[in-house]
Amino acid sequence: MKTVEIHLGYFKQGDDLHSCVEDVGNRVLAINALANRLETVVEHLDEIYEIVRDKEIEIEADTHYIGITCEDEVAQELVDAGLAYFPEYEE
Repeated sequence: MKTVEIHLGYFKQGDDLHSCVEDVGNRVLAINALANRLETVVEHLDEIYEIVRDKEIEIEADTHYIGITCEDEVAQELVDAGLAYFPEYEE
């Protein structure tokens, strides 16, 4: 069993919208930029689901952390797909 970390493309709703305003320089367009960012998060989670949906996994989730513990092969598949990372302390 190995644990991988999941890094999604959002942190806090206000901070994320603020960063979109800074990125695009337009408050109206920032709303669309945030929507696009959240769509990529949904795609990321959907891809993870497709890999783990019939597997035994454990999830540890906290304010700024998501970890999935699973069979070594599943963990490697998530990492190879660019959906997860092995924790730095395990490398």
